[in-house]
Amino acid sequence: MKLFERYLARHLVPAILLVLLVLLTIDILFSWVQELKWVGREDYHLSSSLAFMALTLPRRLYMLFPWAALLGSLLSLGALHANSELLVLRAGGVSMARLIGSVLKTATLLTLIMMVIGEGLSPSMERWAQSNRAFALSGGQTIQTPYGVWVRQGLDFIHIKTVQNQGELWGVTRYQFDNNRHLLSVSFIKHATRMGKEWQLNDIETTDFLEKSLKTTSSATQSFQGLPSPEILETLGSKHPERLSLVTLWRSIRHSSENALSTQNYELAFWSKLMQPFMILVMVFLAIPFVFGPLRSGGAGLRIIVGSLMGFAVHLCNTFAPLTVIYHMPPLVAASLPALLFAGLGFGLLRRQR
Repeated sequence: MKLFERYLARHLVPAILLVLLVLLTIDILFSWVQELKWVGREDYHLSSSLAFMALTLPRRLYMLFPWAALLGSLLSLGALHANSELLVLRAGGVSMARLIGSVLKTATLLTLIMMVIGEGLSPSMERWAQSNRAFALSGGQTIQTPYGVWVRQGLDFIHIKTVQNQGELWGVTRYQFDNNRHLLSVSFIKHATRMGKEWQLNDIETTDFLEKSLKTTSSATQSFQGLPSPEILETLGSKHPERLSLVTLWRSIRHSSENALSTQNYELAFWSKLMQPFMILVMVFLAIPFVFGPLRSGGAGLRIIVGSLMGFAVHLCNTFAPLTVIYHMPPLVAASLPALLFAGLGFGLLRRQR
């Protein structure tokens, strides 16, 4: 690194990490308040909620980092510009392109570290956190594994291969035992949907183990109450495909395609996670034209407000991304659209500076 690059890094990195710490503290505080609603249910205690919050830290870090990168860059570069240090660099022969490249070099290093946390630590720790919470909330009757969800209902053991959302299950297998732990029957349910307080089982194939033979029967629908409640499915994180790893999402897409299921949610989550590093670099890049343009004479308070509004705009774009799928927009386009829009905004501001 050149001397000025190290100087920029010494200002940029602490500012981003400090903002990340503040955002993480706020997020943990509000999330923990929401988590307290589960405390006291079955075996879920206050210590369980604290353990859950600790295990979800990597995921929260990775999700908050784009905001922190934007705010930290605005504050650090804005302070350097206010002290005329960036102007001195420009006067010393450092072009705008080289300045942007130096800032993005530091941001790339931080992004790579966050990718290790977000794609390496986060999925396994998130799965552990959700599994422990589901186990505690169900009184030890439900456990989540990489291969599906297991539920114990009296003498029955139920395996759920795919949880599509809170009220839709695919690939349910029910094993019925007697008091002596002898297997009585095995039922495979292709699809189950939540209907009020019961589950409606569809396309059922049942094999009964008789004394000297097997008996196979089929039925179109049945009602059943032994499957997990929507609250347990919620705590399993079944409606958050973005919390899965890229490898798991890719496997889920292939599995859903092979079984003629909708893959749009998984594809959108997959491409959104792939675009996350680029979105971080776009946020850092966007701070530079703002510092040299609209915010060149503003204070730290104004930069915080503008950064917060820009971060909220990015979050709003990501929130509306699933709506694009309704209009049959390719998930790749929907996931990359926010990064392209804000990158275009940054280049437009840079052209005005020239």
